[in-house]
Amino acid sequence: LRSTDQPIDIVYADFGNGDSLSALELEQLIRQIWGLGSRDVDDQANDPPLLILRDSKENSERIDLLQDYTESEILNSPVLMEWTDGVIPFLQVKPSRRPPGFENWDKMVNSPHLSSKKFSYWTATQHKMVAWILSMFFLKQLELMVAHEEGYYEQVELDTNIQPKMPLPILPTASSLKLPWSDYIYESSTVRSCLTSFGPANNLIPVDGYASKDAQLEQPKGKLFYNSGWVLDLENKERKEKLQSLHHGFQDLLTSHHGISSSGKLEFDINLGRSSIVNLIVCESQAPLQEQGCILDQDVTFTINNKIVESIQRITAHSVSYLGKQHCILLSLDEEGLSGKIRLGAQVTNDKVTLLNGPCSISHIVW
Repeated sequence: LRSTDQPIDIVYADFGNGDSLSALELEQLIRQIWGLGSRDVDDQANDPPLLILRDSKENSERIDLLQDYTESEILNSPVLMEWTDGVIPFLQVKPSRRPPGFENWDKMVNSPHLSSKKFSYWTATQHKMVAWILSMFFLKQLELMVAHEEGYYEQVELDTNIQPKMPLPILPTASSLKLPWSDYIYESSTVRSCLTSFGPANNLIPVDGYASKDAQLEQPKGKLFYNSGWVLDLENKERKEKLQSLHHGFQDLLTSHHGISSSGKLEFDINLGRSSIVNLIVCESQAPLQEQGCILDQDVTFTINNKIVESIQRITAHSVSYLGKQHCILLSLDEEGLSGKIRLGAQVTNDKVTLLNGPCSISHIVW
């Protein structure tokens, strides 16, 4: 997804970090990547972005799927990265005898006694390993480019204006998704931009209706604070682990905008570009949905340019699920489509939504 109007060159996906991600999710990602390459902001044909995938060879279903899409020319020479076999022999050596790249493999930064096994985060050393592998790959491509410039070999120019037709999904679950938003997942992708409150990107910035920006994430916030506006914050249950991990590794802040009825109306200015957009996807935080907590498509009134959005539906597709829960809704805008700058408003209208049961939240806006 793009947060600017610049074409995307690379998509990196990691299926090897202990997350239980399915082959279906990979297929959805592949089809989105193909859609990103089908046109740019000027509707000119482009190559799809390069897909770099880190996975375990034990997940043969995902790897076979990647091979099928490569052979159908939907993907252009994707890179599959798997390091298990290469890493294990070095980790079996005494720590004092390991090469520098494998020192402190399981230790978080600034805490030699804290193991990464306590968190779902990588250590700095593991991140550096990924960076080193990718650097070596791109260095090889650079060497080939220089060799071509020096006349050592002749490059074959391909006609990028001729694109293969997207085949039907390989996995059988597509037939069960008879939903109006299935085009976002299975056809030529129409998803072009994404704004997120997750850090460190955090480009989902409201223009009105938010509480003080000076509030620290480690500070608990009560109803009085929420009365001044929507709050950019962590989920309470994740706060302790998230804040602790910040001091021992790379930042991964799953912050969202939270609000209750007394928080008022939160507003975002969104530039849809020149394309005619008929739908917006809005996602809430990844926190487990509480039984009496906020229901985003029922407890929040959304407006576009101060006009209430009448058609709101929860997306039940697998691609927007997390831990078995669906966290995204579809806002229908105008039948003829909208373009340019719009203002999206969100206000909690159910007085029964409380901080104790779980406030409403917004973490992503996608179109």
